[in-house]
Amino acid sequence: MITILIILASIVFCMWFFQNQIVGHIGENFTTKNIKAVSKGIVFKDIYVDGSYGVQQII
Repeated sequence: MITILIILASIVFCMWFFQNQIVGHIGENFTTKNIKAVSKGIVFKDIYVDGSYGVQQII
């Protein structure tokens, strides 16, 4: 019983700790699918450009 509680607590902690990465990944996939559906073209991901504050990542 204690083992199951420890495993559940570990899962909840990992989900809380990595929440931003999980939500970001889901959002990127959702946006990519919608852009592809509208434009029927190629969608580039992780483009790096030089900006006034150094290198910036866009989509």
